[in-house]
Amino acid sequence: MTRLDLSNNQLEEVSEQLGLTKYIRWLDLSHNQLAELPESVCALGYAIDELHVTHNRLTTLPQNVDNFKVRSDSDVTRLH
Repeated sequence: MTRLDLSNNQLEEVSEQLGLTKYIRWLDLSHNQLAELPESVCALGYAIDELHVTHNRLTTLPQNVDNFKVRSDSDVTRLH
């Protein structure tokens, strides 16, 4: 599995186990109720091509969010 779409599910949290999935290249967590991202998701930063987290309730990001390479198609800049 390289694509995982968990958008529009009213998720309030995401398991730390998600970050252990090393084959994900595209992850969509948008349109949920997430207040935070697990550190393990940000640990995917070097391997993942796209991360979508818009339209959540994110107020802070894990310290290791800088693991993500900034790309022009990245959707991590709008964190509402």
